[in-house]
Amino acid sequence: MRRKLSGAPWRFGAVPPRPLTAPVDDRHAVEVWRPATVPGHVQADLMASGLLPDVERGDGVAQHAQANERDWWYEAEVSLTLSPGQRAFLHFEGIDYLADIWWNTSHLARHEGQFVEEWLEVTHLVPRDGRERQHRLGVRLWGPHAWPRPRWGLLDRLWQRWAGRLQPGLPPYHRRLGLLREQMSFGWDFAPACIAPGIWDDVWLVVTGDVAIRHAWVDGDPERPTLRLELDATRPQVVTVEAEWRLTGAQEAEAHEVSLEVRPGVQVAEVLLPISSPHLWWPWEHGAPHLYELHVRVIEAGVVSDTCAITFGLRRVRMDGPGLLVNGAPVFMRGVNWVPADLFPGRLTRDDYGPLLRLARKMGVNTVRVWGGGLREKRPFYELCDELGLLVWQDFPFACAFADRYPRDQEFLAKVDRTAASIVKALRGHPSVAVWCAGNEFSPRRNRPLVERLARAVAQHDGTRPFRPPSPGPGETHNWYVWHGFAPVHAYLKERAPLVTEFGLQALPARETLAAVEEEAQLWPPGPAWERRCGQLAKLERYARAVAPNALDTLEGFIAATQAAQAWGLQVMVEHQRRRKAAGATGVFVWQWNEPWPAISWALVDHFGRPKEALNVLGSLYAPVFVTLAYRPRPYRAGDRLDAEIWAVNDTRFPVRGAEVRLFQADRPVLRLPLTLPPTSARLVHTCRLVLRLPLTARLELWHEGERRVCLAYNFARFDARPPARENEVRQRVARLLERF
Repeated sequence: MRRKLSGAPWRFGAVPPRPLTAPVDDRHAVEVWRPATVPGHVQADLMASGLLPDVERGDGVAQHAQANERDWWYEAEVSLTLSPGQRAFLHFEGIDYLADIWWNTSHLARHEGQFVEEWLEVTHLVPRDGRERQHRLGVRLWGPHAWPRPRWGLLDRLWQRWAGRLQPGLPPYHRRLGLLREQMSFGWDFAPACIAPGIWDDVWLVVTGDVAIRHAWVDGDPERPTLRLELDATRPQVVTVEAEWRLTGAQEAEAHEVSLEVRPGVQVAEVLLPISSPHLWWPWEHGAPHLYELHVRVIEAGVVSDTCAITFGLRRVRMDGPGLLVNGAPVFMRGVNWVPADLFPGRLTRDDYGPLLRLARKMGVNTVRVWGGGLREKRPFYELCDELGLLVWQDFPFACAFADRYPRDQEFLAKVDRTAASIVKALRGHPSVAVWCAGNEFSPRRNRPLVERLARAVAQHDGTRPFRPPSPGPGETHNWYVWHGFAPVHAYLKERAPLVTEFGLQALPARETLAAVEEEAQLWPPGPAWERRCGQLAKLERYARAVAPNALDTLEGFIAATQAAQAWGLQVMVEHQRRRKAAGATGVFVWQWNEPWPAISWALVDHFGRPKEALNVLGSLYAPVFVTLAYRPRPYRAGDRLDAEIWAVNDTRFPVRGAEVRLFQADRPVLRLPLTLPPTSARLVHTCRLVLRLPLTARLELWHEGERRVCLAYNFARFDARPPARENEVRQRVARLLERF
């Protein structure tokens, strides 16, 4: 029996802060108990009680730090009936960050780490007489004042001042580096600092017989699908494992039964699943993302001891350099970077994840990179990716240690072991998860002990997926010469890395979004509210002027110009990288897809779900079958001759026949070209010379099976002629070197 306690009535209350000492039950010091929501956060519950302002409006977030000056208790009543021979466990999927867990007046455990799960047995604290009793589950959250601080050596302390000059924006040797939690919450260039402790993921009460199932997942190797069970027993015995599975939506089921010898304690058992006529799980453009439903029962002495139900997919993934192969087929990664969708991730549900992920697939995305400054997302995120056929590139939660490093002491590395094991165990059963990555933008050399621990956790607890060093790794780049380096948009055409996992431009959100969170007087001209919303004004103006130099006099004009610049940059890079598939390019990831807070950011979809102009282009740019126009960028005029190449790309594993390319210049038809493409190909299909007329625009379309699949517009008068400042280019080169060494 598994009962979700996170939906039960909870209450919370404050107690005076204490230095971190032995566990203490000071619930008597709570003056006022208030209703709480679990999963959730202290600040979110204070907002719901009217004790803190809305974190999204004005400078409300600045007032949320005061909650961290106290410690907090969360408490729920749990009804439980245990009979002789039964066992009871609590399973916490995520507590942020430092906590003591109590059952009635008994201390169960001290917890540390946002992503560390807790399995706690309470059998010995519950009479097994078949009578229902009420119990108090308590969680004491220690505030950030008590959280551990990293230990730095003398050389690190001496280097700290110089590191600050090389690492503007993120303070070097920051306290965050010693905490295994969401790095973004300490403040980032698209989100404010908002540290919010809480029970942020689900809590379960699990009642079993003598043998309990802690984890169950299927290694989906199509040639040898294997159910792996993590079992917990109290005595040696022989048990029967019954497994029944069916393809999702199918009526007929298959079953298999084996006998296993178990020993006292926690152990891993393997059961081969003889699946007849296996259906593979594919990324959506390569086939159907077939899923199986599996029901498992562990039987001891003829009595069911424990059961579980999971889904799984049959597929094999590997990397060939920076390229990804699924079931042997190369996958060009048309990706987006995913960041936490809320400052308070505990309140995210399937209803929050669903619209963002379904929109991503609709726009042609096939891979979502869960960025290392964020989270191990909650279970519904990965379930949706499984169902939608979206691949997941999963970073571990380590990010942006440029001139500094993460700690190397054994105490910290032991915490890394626990965190990494919990993350891998939580996600390994999802066929959508294709790549493990050590994290984001830190040196693998200076952080070798950390990277080695992460690689070992993947090998020990999974072993079915590739592991990559911190991104950008070999054959991979984060292209920030444009935007952070102030380079012209056409500098994207110089990119030669096979895999681009970050690039993008900030753009203002819709006026309605800004007006919903800031006072009207703060919206224009740019002022403190823009800075609060993370807007980088000098860069916004620089790229807006490249597309509309006369449109910066009003808020509406500025919004339109920044969104047009963002869409233009997106189009230049994506078209370039997809043409380069013929030369070995393996993918491109837009920074970023979403945002956790109403901001002026790189997001293509703002926090309230309003799309920016770039999203209107992405659906064509990320179409699995794609056409693109290549030409030499310069400021063209009417009467000029323009030499152009038409390239066609097929990212699917199926041939394309009967398609047609149509080219228009100044809305006049220029070309209609029949098109046939082999699977997984990119090729030059036509060259032409255009004599330009006013307006200096062109439109390229791809028609297939009676539908227009791609429609891309080109403005030949648009040219970003402003060169990058030398110091910005140098700064970007230094940043790349620091990531490497």
